[in-house]
Amino acid sequence: MTKALQLQDENGTPFSSFSFGTASPATLTPPRAFRFVNIGDEPTVNLRAWLVQGGSPTGTLRVTVAGVAITGTSEDDTTPLPDLPAGQWHEGIAEFLVPVSGTDTGRLLADTD
Repeated sequence: MTKALQLQDENGTPFSSFSFGTASPATLTPPRAFRFVNIGDEPTVNLRAWLVQGGSPTGTLRVTVAGVAITGTSEDDTTPLPDLPAGQWHEGIAEFLVPVSGTDTGRLLADTD
């Protein structure tokens, strides 16, 4: 039995990072739809996620999974998500508030029991 989660685009193609393209400073990028997929062979229970923001005080990754806004900011401060059966996925949306100057990053992380 294995547990594994994967990000996929809306067509089912796996990816490892969101690409928001070029956008003007201090603007919100268009939302990017994605799937949060359980590619393991057992259900995930006690699924939780959190965001780690980059160093800019004005750049922010915003993510919603299964209708739940991810607000957790560390492994000790997570956002609970619905359980996910094997082979199924939650729909998600990601967008990025572009920093006023420079570049920035954000990371979506998840864990399960």
